[in-house]
Amino acid sequence: MSVLLNRSPLSIASPFTPPLPIVFDDATSGVNSTTGGSPQGLILEDMNRDGRPDVAVANAGDATVSLLLNVTAPGTFTPALATKVDFATGAGARAIATGDVNRDGKRDLAVTNETAGTVSILLGQ
Repeated sequence: MSVLLNRSPLSIASPFTPPLPIVFDDATSGVNSTTGGSPQGLILEDMNRDGRPDVAVANAGDATVSLLLNVTAPGTFTPALATKVDFATGAGARAIATGDVNRDGKRDLAVTNETAGTVSILLGQ
């Protein structure tokens, strides 16, 4: 997984047809991080409530979700992600979403598992 930093204002080519053509005029590679096998879906969400967006990736190849916590130092512009932590899902993890499923005030993950025909709910702590 790579994070690209856009150092210029966002511009959208016009006219456009879906998918939306977003242009990064001055993008640089910020960080490369390892995920599980065959990553399919990705979300950015503050999973540990520290005010920084973390990365969660659904990995179809090894039936996991990789969570990479954002450890970027305050005041810096270069992103830093902690080493991934993997959580088991069903076979063929594809799409991923967040929400407070059990209403405890913590972000939970929901993952669709295409091969297994199931949904995995991973409760936040």
